[in-house]
Amino acid sequence: MRNTFYKKILFFGALVIGAGSVLVFAQSVYAMTPSFTASVTGTGDNVLISINGDASSVVVLNYMNTASVVQSSVLGNTDSSGNFSATISTSAYGIYPGSLFAVTVNNQRSGSQTWPYTSTTTTGSSALSLSQTSLTMNVGQSASITANNNSASSLFLSSNSSPSVANITISGNTISITANLAGSTTVNVCSLANTTNCASFTITVQSSSVQPITFSQSNVTVPYGQNVSVTIGGGTGSYSVVTNSSPTVIQASINGSAVNLYGSSNSGSAVITVCSSNMSSCGVINATASSASTSSVTFSQSNPSLIPGQVSSVTLSGSSGSYYVSSNTNTNVVQTNVVGNTLTLTGNAVGSSVVTVCTSTGGCGLINVTVATAGTSISLSQTTASLTVGQTISVIASGAGSYYIQNNSNSNVATASVTGSTINVGGTSVGTTNITVCQTGGQCSILYVTVTGSSSGTTFAPNPPSLTIPVGQTANSSLPGSGSYYISSNTSPSIATALINGGFVAVTGVSAGTTNITVCQSFGQCAILPVTVTGGTSTTGSGTTTTNTSSSALTLTQVLSVGQGINLMIAGGTTPYGLSSNSGSIFKSSLTGSVLTLTGVSAGMSSINICSANGICATVNVVVVNIAGTSSSSGSTGSTSGSYKFSNFLGVGSSGKDVTELQKILKDEGFFSGSVTGYYGPLTEAAVKKYQTQHGIDSFGYVGPGTRAELNK
Repeated sequence: MRNTFYKKILFFGALVIGAGSVLVFAQSVYAMTPSFTASVTGTGDNVLISINGDASSVVVLNYMNTASVVQSSVLGNTDSSGNFSATISTSAYGIYPGSLFAVTVNNQRSGSQTWPYTSTTTTGSSALSLSQTSLTMNVGQSASITANNNSASSLFLSSNSSPSVANITISGNTISITANLAGSTTVNVCSLANTTNCASFTITVQSSSVQPITFSQSNVTVPYGQNVSVTIGGGTGSYSVVTNSSPTVIQASINGSAVNLYGSSNSGSAVITVCSSNMSSCGVINATASSASTSSVTFSQSNPSLIPGQVSSVTLSGSSGSYYVSSNTNTNVVQTNVVGNTLTLTGNAVGSSVVTVCTSTGGCGLINVTVATAGTSISLSQTTASLTVGQTISVIASGAGSYYIQNNSNSNVATASVTGSTINVGGTSVGTTNITVCQTGGQCSILYVTVTGSSSGTTFAPNPPSLTIPVGQTANSSLPGSGSYYISSNTSPSIATALINGGFVAVTGVSAGTTNITVCQSFGQCAILPVTVTGGTSTTGSGTTTTNTSSSALTLTQVLSVGQGINLMIAGGTTPYGLSSNSGSIFKSSLTGSVLTLTGVSAGMSSINICSANGICATVNVVVVNIAGTSSSSGSTGSTSGSYKFSNFLGVGSSGKDVTELQKILKDEGFFSGSVTGYYGPLTEAAVKKYQTQHGIDSFGYVGPGTRAELNK
């Protein structure tokens, strides 16, 4: 009876005992509500608990064990000041990490707290996963996601970034979503057993009355350090990136109607939500980061050209895994489809597009597709350009019709404008961009631009900025600045020829007229040198041209055509003069007094030394070219493939015997339609690209080791 009576006092707090008795309160009525703190301490799974409550009272720990059963354990007694502290091992008591617990002092229960020790590792089947990581819903629509929660613990809603967009409720392993307002929200749910065992998903809510946003690829693999462009369709107005679940893994930015994705990490994933400017329509891209593949996707042709309605097949090779189209910058121009290792292209409309093809292992490659009207042509003096921030370069377009900039894939990196046939490109910020240059007739070409760090502020300009020379005479224009130089293009090589000679460009008049010579530095900046050639007495065959050159110890470059004869007047030093050597047989030479006579024999490049009696010498570099209407002394322009061996690098600006033989081979195989001149210009570059594509070589347009090996077969 005593025990029952005492329990009632504790439960009800007060009891009247008999008539006239005083009111008696049990001790617990005066007990204070305890307060406490708990924190992880030391190593292992230890938690320090510090409690303040009634003095000299029993302290009980109330907690949930790993079997989800509520337990109570006596920890000890408070001191005379009501304080108590103890260090508890989580595993020793079997406490469920991340669960709620409380303490009781003198039968007074404290408020609840979350047990601070949580396991930092969640592996295998215990890891929380979701049936979907992104949903696109209309306002008023409901949906659900199932959680794969094998931890035998209930779920709780950890966060909802925009609760006004969608309402979230959880029942068991089912997460219910109700769409409220147009917009986007990211939801995070966790296992009650382990607050680090969480999963998140993104909800995009759009108005049902507008066209939903679509993407050329909604599940994208982005290799580390590479860019992938995804084309946006649908929606209204402009677009913006609303949410990005992992910007440290995948960076996302909008450029017009494309999402540019950059791999900032070699592992991980990001859910990226893109919406219309008025938030009426949204879409989700699931991007996965991967390590940069050691091999890239290659194509049987890298610059296919189609006409509207035409279908072309490209064979894919390189890398491993299955192929897929990662991005298509202009789906209005070309349609794409991949089956096995075949990429099918269908021309839709005049324009150009860059198609990125990747494999499941992360290897990617780019193919440049041009759709044009039949019968038109366009070429650029260079198809790639590298410049620094603040630098401006000029690229010359050739072909019929006027030109315009159709597209600049990243105008924040570089600006582009057209003046006549000159494309002016200015570096704005570090990065890359593709500039599509088109004619009014429809044909287009792409200029691939890379902008690097800040410019040194120097300006590249030949001095003098233009030349006027007679037929047969050579004049120099100095090239100030740093880096090496090369001839990028010559609009009329039959008017004048040009070679780089150290810090000078040496230009020789061939026939009366005008031409523009584009000179570029190795890192990309270019300048145009206008040249006017005036009439003279130069003739081909046995005729001669007299040119007076005063030089005591210089290197002179002289260009002449096959069969052409010229006279050079020698001055300086002490007479008599003598011919020291003639390093080749492409020209004939004779010396009469102070007159050096040179006659072109066959296309190529060689040199001759002239010395005076007092030991002062000069070198004349001689370049002999074939121009329209002339032929070499052998009378043959046929290919020497199989007998002539190539051993040197050849590119735009090269000249000599190697180039002559290269042009013969290209002409015989139907890739080169120009004259065999011995000069490597844009026509030769275009022919080399066709040759490389035909033979399964990367079509860079220059003759490197792979192309030489094919030519030397």
